Amino acid sequence: YQMLVGMFDHNHLEVGGSFQLGISPRGNIYWQVPTRSADGSLVDNLIDFGHPTINLFDGHFHVVAGTYDGWMLRIYLDGDLVNSLGA
Repeated sequence: YQMLVGMFDHNHLEVGGSFQLGISPRGNIYWQVPTRSADGSLVDNLIDFGHPTINLFDGHFHVVAGTYDGWMLRIYLDGDLVNSLGA
């Protein structure tokens, strides 16, 4: 995995306090946000584009964004929702 941008709070692991946006070994952009389950254990939520046909390396500029609202992880490409995951 190659991190493009991220922040990790290794001391407290607060919900939503850590995140990572990067490139997976398959060449997909991924969005990762660790959260806590109801019993307090750490859950490592990770989603990617999920579409091997998306080519980010096509010579054009692309905008990639990942969001987390406390319930859902969402990943966008050029303003369009590409994938989501309940967290």
